[in-house]
Amino acid sequence: PFVEDQQLSHIRSWAIALVRSKEKMPTEKVERYEKTIREYLASVCNHEEEKEALLNGKDELTKSQLQKACSVSYRVTNPNYVAGADLIVKSLKDTDSIEAFIIDWRQHFIDTATPQHMPEGWRVDNPVVYGSWTDADRAGVKSE
Repeated sequence: PFVEDQQLSHIRSWAIALVRSKEKMPTEKVERYEKTIREYLASVCNHEEEKEALLNGKDELTKSQLQKACSVSYRVTNPNYVAGADLIVKSLKDTDSIEAFIIDWRQHFIDTATPQHMPEGWRVDNPVVYGSWTDADRAGVKSE
């Protein structure tokens, strides 16, 4: 259900690089990383003065600002994700397709789990029972 946002991943890794190794990095790379981090921080900033200060780049990035960039969550929810169960439910249009699915699932269970002890009389192609169970049904009592 998640995807990696490449831009946010870069923000995070570049901030970590600046925190750990800024003094060892080439000046051009530091400037490029800082510019991108400033743009990101400005985009998520709520205060106009702080936003302007970030974008004009006159002040050095603070430890707090770099820490915020280091902790960016780059795994974001995939807007196109559809859970497998939802796909299956949507594909089951009528009672025939539901019954076919259940029988196929039973066969898959037998083929993959190879159970050694099944209830007497159980078969893959046993009829599928529809409806809801009452508390009496669960307790083994027949309702009238």
